[in-house]
Amino acid sequence: MPASSASSVVRFGSFEFDVLSGELRRSGMRVNLQDQPLRVLECLLERPGQLVSREDLRRRLWSGDTFVDFEQGLNAAVKRLRETLADSAESPRFIETVPRRGYRFVAPVGRDVPDADAPRNSEPEKPSDGAASRSSAGRLRSVALISGTAIVAIMVATMTAWLRRTGPALPSPELVPLTTLSGSEQSPTFSPDGSRVAFAWDGERQDNFDIYVKLVGSSEVRRLTVDPAPDFAPQWSPDGESIAFVRSESRTSHHIRLMSSLGGSERALNRFPLRPPATWSPDGRFLVAGKASEDGETDQSTGIYLIPIDNGEPRALTDAEAPSNDGWPAISPNGRHLAYASCHELVYQGDCDVMLLDLDSTLTPVGPARRLTPERFWRIRGLSWTRDGQSIVFAGGLRSVFVQLWRAGIDGGHPPVRLEDAGPIAEAPVLAPSTGGLAFSRTADDEDLFLVAPGGEGHPIARSTTKETDAQFSPDGKRIAFCSARTGNSVEIWVADADGTAPERLTRGPGRWQCSPAWSPDGSRIAFDSQSVDGSWHVWTIESTGGIPRLLTTGPGDQFRPTWSVDGKWIYFIRRLGRETEVWRTSDAANSPAELVAHGGATRAWESADRTGIFFQRTQSDSPLYFQPLTGGAPRVAISCITNSRFSIGAGGVYYVPCYTPGASQRDAPVDVMDPKTGVVQRFATLTDVFVPAWGRRLGTFTVALDGRIVYSKLVSGGADLMLIENFR
Repeated sequence: MPASSASSVVRFGSFEFDVLSGELRRSGMRVNLQDQPLRVLECLLERPGQLVSREDLRRRLWSGDTFVDFEQGLNAAVKRLRETLADSAESPRFIETVPRRGYRFVAPVGRDVPDADAPRNSEPEKPSDGAASRSSAGRLRSVALISGTAIVAIMVATMTAWLRRTGPALPSPELVPLTTLSGSEQSPTFSPDGSRVAFAWDGERQDNFDIYVKLVGSSEVRRLTVDPAPDFAPQWSPDGESIAFVRSESRTSHHIRLMSSLGGSERALNRFPLRPPATWSPDGRFLVAGKASEDGETDQSTGIYLIPIDNGEPRALTDAEAPSNDGWPAISPNGRHLAYASCHELVYQGDCDVMLLDLDSTLTPVGPARRLTPERFWRIRGLSWTRDGQSIVFAGGLRSVFVQLWRAGIDGGHPPVRLEDAGPIAEAPVLAPSTGGLAFSRTADDEDLFLVAPGGEGHPIARSTTKETDAQFSPDGKRIAFCSARTGNSVEIWVADADGTAPERLTRGPGRWQCSPAWSPDGSRIAFDSQSVDGSWHVWTIESTGGIPRLLTTGPGDQFRPTWSVDGKWIYFIRRLGRETEVWRTSDAANSPAELVAHGGATRAWESADRTGIFFQRTQSDSPLYFQPLTGGAPRVAISCITNSRFSIGAGGVYYVPCYTPGASQRDAPVDVMDPKTGVVQRFATLTDVFVPAWGRRLGTFTVALDGRIVYSKLVSGGADLMLIENFR
């Protein structure tokens, strides 16, 4: 389009795209976007409201000899573009998919209108004499002088006003490390003057979390708590005198404690059963936290509560019925708004919204809460207010397996914008009250697959810098299927040779998390579970050589962790509806009805080798393994205690990791095998170096081949550092 007829800047929503420079901005700030997504956007903006076919995009973006990679490349480019625009394929605000044909830009588009060329003056009449000519020339010179002076004056006044309004140019945001200790540093909180930061750290030996404090810019750290129980989630009081933190008395019991910001004695604050963290009200009179429903408690309601620091009675601000829960609360700097995450608990993650509730001067709710996130996040891991109280920074996962930082305005007029400077994995954001820095915790966990032959040592076979887990041998033992996050924004099913060589990606969706692969007995198909964009889980099947996956289970609730029957006629799975979990099964045939097999199953259910029943656990923690006859009747305890769902069914019987026995080696994990017919238990193998005190056993799932080989997953490195975005605004 000629520059004379229209501006190069195209505006839509809160975005603007400069065609000439190829830059995309959001509310005046540049947004980082790769070349191909930018070119897709440019093509769509050239023809707003019109269909742009996939073939048109291929011709514009790819040469003729790259047609084989075109489909995958275009899908990835559009997906990345939608993520940047916070758009959704299901409910498009900007880019609409026309199935099998192409895409259409559906949002209103505007262009800056350039100044029109000044009109040409008509030819003046010739003067009748020389005097008239000189008089006319004098007038023209006077007008030109006056006009020029006026223009200069206007320019000076405008520039002066602009400088007064904007001041000197602000430095660009810069990402720098705040801590670089060994192990995990989590939950940063700043002193009111921004000079110090308190955080939880598992120490040099990674054996227990305690509260530490350091000066910003210094490498010296000082330990504030020494209790053997884990301490975490510190929160600095508004007056700088105190730090509130959470002590974990058990896996499900957490309570608030207060101490001086200098350390020393501490005291318990109420026995409120909280869902960490607890944050301060601006006046320092209250802490605000989510309530956790405790086992055996009659009142299973949860919500956000105000907790007086004088040990008065907590007061509810929100109400959530279990299994839903409210958490990550934060009151705005002026005390008139409460932001929090409202989540519905699912099997693996939560399905969450960021909510905003208005408060009056007594911190009493005014009206109903409203959503700030048009699209639900699969997880929320922290929330903080900006200094001006006009927006919220939070950590959440959206169409990605990674939790990332986002910014949402409290007016709710625009979808959240991802903070590109923070990087791909970030949690627990907090704004420095006075310096303008944004701190957060960046995690770096690496889980790999290991192979151990009978009598041998385990060695890695499938490695990346992220997650490889949940491997399963093919029936002939020649191949493995496993889950991997090596693709970046999703967990997918991969297949490889049994030694980890020749890996190939099997799935590309349909959801954002595909895992729990299970081979059919003839090795032709693989069943897996997939989390859809709405957060629900369903079971799918796919040919083991690739192809289009087929949806197997539907209906309310979640269906996940499939396994096949010995004869290949049935697929067992866990169904969760509300807080209830059960074992169901269905045929691999299309539209086959499902039937209930056992109540209370929470982990993967396996059919016994003799096809008489199924083995399952009722919880994912250390607990008994049950056997349920397929002919009916009550389940019986088959094994008294299995570690954290770590069991598998093989030709020799039930292979499992027994619960830890005091006095046994903590660094190793024994694998026992039980013969279901005789009940005899034998030691089968020992998996070495799978325990770190602060993390517990790092052993993931495992699978056993016919010849006794074991493939298992193990967390090989883990930890977190605190990062700081300086000059954040």
